[in-house]
Amino acid sequence: MENIETLLAASKKPSLNAVIEQAKSVASLSADADMSEQGLGLLINKHLGTTKLDTTKWYEYTDLDKATEGPKKAVRQIQKAFYDALHIRAKEKAKMAGKSDEQVKKTKYSNPSTVWDRVKRHAKADIEGFNRLGERKEYSYKDKVIRGLWPVWNQIAKATNTTHEDMELQKRVAAFLQEISGKTAQSIKIDELGTTIKK
Repeated sequence: MENIETLLAASKKPSLNAVIEQAKSVASLSADADMSEQGLGLLINKHLGTTKLDTTKWYEYTDLDKATEGPKKAVRQIQKAFYDALHIRAKEKAKMAGKSDEQVKKTKYSNPSTVWDRVKRHAKADIEGFNRLGERKEYSYKDKVIRGLWPVWNQIAKATNTTHEDMELQKRVAAFLQEISGKTAQSIKIDELGTTIKK
């Protein structure tokens, strides 16, 4: 069976059977990837001895790039190895697709943090029981406002080049979040918002 890159590079239209075979292959790879991401999340939980009683779980860590010791440093090392492997695989795929050496050198995996977030979600589901099959979450209007504003506050907090205007905005957003949630912006946990509904 030809791979997708070969079919896309060919000048002729692919047959329906070729597309169906690719759909089966992609579905299989997607299922394998999901199980692998889940397995990695569970493995990190096991390595760090993560329990529901921990005040801070590894999948809640922020500023990993600044981690210098303890479990946060271990998670940073795992994350870096994970990102590096994704970038290496992206380069291999670019080379297989016939890209020039210069293009291959510049190739990176487009968004490794998205894949890392899925690993963390699986780890969280293992410990806290969220995102179980057959469950969904409903959000009040207040929760929706918090879910909309908190990422803006957080992005400014992590930014390195902020203006005075940015900092003022962050203070106002933080004050509003505290007013409606009763919590400081730092202590809001977005994943805990909403009500879980069994389908």
